[in-house]
Amino acid sequence: MLTSLLLLAACSPAVSAAPTPNISAIKTLVAQTVVAEFTLTAAVIPPTAQPPTAAPTLSISATPTTSGSVTPIGTLLGCTDDANYDLATLDVNTPDNSEMTLSQTFIKTWRIKNTGTCPWRTGYSVVYGYGDSKMSGVAQPLISEVQAGQEVEVSVEFKAPATPGTYQSFWRMSSPNGGPFGKFFSVKIIVK
Repeated sequence: MLTSLLLLAACSPAVSAAPTPNISAIKTLVAQTVVAEFTLTAAVIPPTAQPPTAAPTLSISATPTTSGSVTPIGTLLGCTDDANYDLATLDVNTPDNSEMTLSQTFIKTWRIKNTGTCPWRTGYSVVYGYGDSKMSGVAQPLISEVQAGQEVEVSVEFKAPATPGTYQSFWRMSSPNGGPFGKFFSVKIIVK
């Protein structure tokens, strides 16, 4: 009997084991279901009206290099030439009411700080604003770039008038396109 039972068991079809679930396939199905639910929800919700916004006036693009750095093209957002600058350390030499002889030449130097958002490039200069033009000052352009937050000394070469008296001349910074900006600074002399 045992032999017949073994024979019978050997000839009968094998019972297949339960299939092993594919975890990856289940995760994919779950993700697809979630995406489908979000899509259906988004289709039901009407879009809200957006107020019109101003079109951007400036864009920055960059050229990638193999070193991972970028080269910006254009101007930095928020960069303005109408920078304020600190005049707390104004006079380097020739304080106000310095005495000069008739027709004496001298150089007046101020120290100013770029507290704006733009670098001052080598095309920036000190320009005459108003006051006694008889002093005939000749400004020197910047010889190096001044980053925001840095200080620089700027100088003007003057010639005192040939007539005794008190003279004052006001100057300010100017960008390469000729646009003056910032506060005025001055030199005041007494010619004897």
